[in-house]
Order: sequence, then C-alpha cells, then structure tokens
Amino acid sequence: LRLHLATIAAARDTLYLENQYLTAPTIVEALCRRLAEPDGPEILSIGPETSPSFFDRMTMDSARLAAIEALNAADVHGRFGAYTPRTTAGKPIIVHSKVTIADDIFLRIGSANLNNRSLGLDTECDMAIEADRGEAGSETRITIATFRNLMIGHYVGRNLLEVEAAVAQAGSLAGAIALLDPSHRRLRKVAPRPLDRVERFISDWSL
Repeated sequence: LRLHLATIAAARDTLYLENQYLTAPTIVEALCRRLAEPDGPEILSIGPETSPSFFDRMTMDSARLAAIEALNAADVHGRFGAYTPRTTAGKPIIVHSKVTIADDIFLRIGSANLNNRSLGLDTECDMAIEADRGEAGSETRITIATFRNLMIGHYVGRNLLEVEAAVAQAGSLAGAIALLDPSHRRLRKVAPRPLDRVERFISDWSL
C-alpha cells in the first residue's frame, strides 16, 4: 500500500492503472487529491466492464463504479479517464492484469489488485522497476514508456509506432486513445450509472 501511495504522489505527467479492481478507498482518495491539483498528472484507468461472478458483481462492481464516480467528481481539470476494453467483435474483455506505470519512471506489475483485500489481507507478489528521473532517454525509461504504449496498442489494435506517434501528436494518453480509436469501439469510456440502495450500501461500507 505504501508503495502505491508513494507512486501516486510522485507521478508528474501520467499515471496508467490497469487493474481488475480499482476500489480501495485509500487509493481512490490519493488519486482524487492528485486530480484536484492544477498541475497534477493525467490518470488513466483500464478495467473490466463487469465481473464474471454474481458475488463479484455485487461487491466489486459497485465499489468500482463508486470509485470512478468519485474520481470523475474530483476531475475538475479534465485529466481522468476510465476505460473498459472490447474485442474486435465488440465483446467485453475481463481485465485481470495488475499494472501501474508512473510517467516513464516507474513500472509495477504483479498479483495485487487495488482493493482492500489485496492491500490488507491476501498474500501478493509484485515486481517494481524504477528508473532514475535524472537520466532522460535512458534505456530503462524508454523500456517503461514502450511497455505502456504497447499495452495501449494491444487494446486498440495498433502497433508501437502508431501509439508513439499518437502520444506525441496529442500530448496525452487520453488524446492518443481518441486518435487511435476515435469511435471508442475498442477502449470504451466507462459509462456512469446510479447505484441502487444495496450497491450503495456495499460500496459505502467497503463490504
């Protein structure tokens, strides 16, 4: 948890979060604080549209929707985007990965979801790679940025050079996605919806 919070606090330009469960209130609050800053980082979240099981849909989907609702409300400077991927046939993809990338400086990948269970109960194993911020253009920084761009390209069906060109042209990850997938057919923006009473209760109490 401490490394997640330190990563969120240290990001300058971009935070790329690919995770099955973005629900932990502590993480969401830290992200909201960065979105409230006038010069904070762009934050992108990629996750599943719905969970595969009824239990997870009741507990985790409601919490994820509440988290995105809070992040959208905190996004007073227009720097947050929540996306859910689709196949070429338009079918939803269950995102099971757990990846955090801050700028081209920090990469974390492993088994920990951004939920209370992973951060406080389960045994997890993540690997983190951090580059020296002062070494612009270093092999490690190029590798981290390349990995992030390949992840985005994987979802929108574009190659690395196309993603790199779109990022350079747009100046942001969300802008690059809009250029590469203008109809948002492959990476759909998460559509907000009101939670019913049971979902709101589960979310409010982090059940």
